[in-house]
Amino acid sequence: MKNVNLKKIKKQKTIKELLEFSIINLDKPSGPTSFGVDEIIKKKLKLRKTSHFGTLEC
Repeated sequence: MKNVNLKKIKKQKTIKELLEFSIINLDKPSGPTSFGVDEIIKKKLKLRKTSHFGTLEC
């Protein structure tokens, strides 16, 4: 497996590009749905798309 140089990648990419291929770990409060939080994050960070996984809807 090839080693990844994260420092080099960070220098070559914009914040926007890094966010497009990142994972944001979020502790979702009760109330909004996971889909709703996806939409909020997408709009606030001006991302092309978002998705979620590992949710526990209570």
